[in-house]
Formats: sequence, structure tokens, C-alpha cells
Amino acid sequence: MAAEYNWTEIRNKCPEYVPSYSNVTYGIVAMVGVVLNCLLIAQFKKQLNGSVFLFALAFTDAFYCLLYLYNYPIKSVAMFFESDLFAEVHLSIQYYIKPMEKFVGIFVPLLMMYIFHEKFLWTCTSKIRQRYSFLTVNRKKSTLTAVTAAYGIVGAVLSTWNLEITNTGFCDVTVVVFPSESRYIDFLQNGIVFFVLTMTYILTFPFTLLVIVGVIFFKEQEESEDGIEMENVEDDAKLIKLVLKCISFQTLNVFRTNSRLRKSIVCMLIVYFLYFLRGVVSNFFIHIRGSDIYGKNVFLRNERSWYYDFMNVLISGSRIVLYHVFCQEGLIVDYPPNAIQTPQTV
Repeated sequence: MAAEYNWTEIRNKCPEYVPSYSNVTYGIVAMVGVVLNCLLIAQFKKQLNGSVFLFALAFTDAFYCLLYLYNYPIKSVAMFFESDLFAEVHLSIQYYIKPMEKFVGIFVPLLMMYIFHEKFLWTCTSKIRQRYSFLTVNRKKSTLTAVTAAYGIVGAVLSTWNLEITNTGFCDVTVVVFPSESRYIDFLQNGIVFFVLTMTYILTFPFTLLVIVGVIFFKEQEESEDGIEMENVEDDAKLIKLVLKCISFQTLNVFRTNSRLRKSIVCMLIVYFLYFLRGVVSNFFIHIRGSDIYGKNVFLRNERSWYYDFMNVLISGSRIVLYHVFCQEGLIVDYPPNAIQTPQTV
């Protein structure tokens, strides 16, 4: 039998869900984010093999915007109409939303790692790009993405194996994953999945720094071709090459005339910065500083989560604007090993 909700008590307990102009505005922004990411998905689909990483990223961005609509505006609609049916539907969908959140939490870090390893390979010679063709060749990139998505599904299932909703109140729904009685499932949950995520973060950050070094190096080389202290730049280039060799990477290849390639790489560096910022805010303000209000004040907890989720909407929904600002002539999405001067754009 469906639960009966005391809407007067609910309004007093969580007034943040009472419909207001700000709620409507935030909901409209989230819907615009969904539309913009659908446009990105349609654009990347035209060249799916080459842009499969960004194609998948656009899907996850659309999910963040839809998740915001589910978590907040739909609750405000339920409160506005005082609909027990809306409230029950919202609660029942939690069983499906949590595994989807886990999937995105597993899939996106791996996807970001692929994107920035690929961008690093763009700064290398065609021979090196050929050696790591699973990140640079269209069909192999698609296969890698499919395998990663399959792993994400398995990881999400394992991470939510014993999912239970312990608090079914309208204002605050508590979703708990209880430890599994099976040692093998518990090991996969807390061992393998956690280890893979940790290694993903560790392997992404240093490659991002190397990409930054590579972009700076390209810029210096392009300036040197215009007659700007060629001798000094060559010395600097040799020094950079020596440093990179010392950390077991081969010599960087210089894109002397391809500023569009560099702009595309810089654009993705901004994407990673926003992704890194999201992670910092999540860990520091939600998990660490937010721990003191769990179980004490529902309003403060909901408000803090609201701000964080809306930040996700702004980051995810504005991705197409970022691409346009940095790559007005076209975002380069594919630079395979055999493409010496003909990278592909969308």
C-alpha cells in the first residue's frame, strides 16, 4: 500500500523543495543542458569512430543534467501538487538511479584517462601513436569504450549488490549498500573496483601535466619558425626532450603549423580542470566537511547537495560552449597514427 504523505509537515521540514522562481530557473538551466548535450551527441555521431570518447562523455553530461531534474525539480512538482503518486514514483526510481550513478562514477574517470592519454599521444610521433593504437585508431577506440562500458556495468552491479533504501521520507531518502555475505563479491566491491578507480586518478594527472608541457613546447617551436630567437628555443626544446626521455617517454613530435590541434588540446585541458574541480568539491565539501551535518540537519544537507549538483549541471551543460570558444574553426577529435597533416574535426 502506498504511503500517505503529510505535505504540511514536509513543507516545514524541507522548505528548499517548495516551488520558487529559483527552482524553476535551475530546472530550465538543467533542461537546456540536456538539449545542448543532445546536440553534441548528434554532432559527434557524424564521426562516431573518431569521436567516440567525446561522444560517450556527452552522454554522461546529459545524465548529470537529467539526474538534477530527477533530484530537485520533480520533487518541487510533487510538492506543488501535493501528489502522493509523484512522491512514490520518485522513491521507487531510486533503486535504478543509484546503480546508474555508480556506473557513471566508474565510467567517467576511465573515459577521462583515455581522453588525456590520447591527447598526450597527439604530442608524440606517428610511430609512438601507432604503438598505442588502441587509443588512436578509430575501431580500437570504439572497442575500448565498449569494453569499458561493460566493465562499468559490472562494477555498478557489484557496487550496489545489496542496495537498500532505509529511509523513505520525502525530504531525505537514505540509500545504503550493505556488505555482501560473499567474500568474493566483497573483494570485488572494495578491492578491484576501488583499486581500478584509484589507479585511474593516479595515471591521469601526470599525463595531463605532460600534455601541458607538450602544448607549451609546440607554441615555442611555432614562434621560433617566425624568427624569434631560434637558437635559444632549440636549446629549450633539447632540454625538454631530455627531461621527457628521462621519464621513459620518447621524443615529442613538433606540430609546426597546426595551431588548431593545440587549441583542441588546450580545450580538453580545461575540460580536465573542471572535472578535477568537481572531484575536489565533491570530496572536500560534500564527503569531508559535509559529514558533520549528516544525521543532524536535513535542510543543510539537501542545500549543500543541491549546490554541488547544480555545479555539475553548469559544468556538463556548458561543454558545447567550451568547445566553441576554444575551437571556433572546429574541434579536432581524431589524430590517428597515419595522419601527419590531416587531423579530423567536427
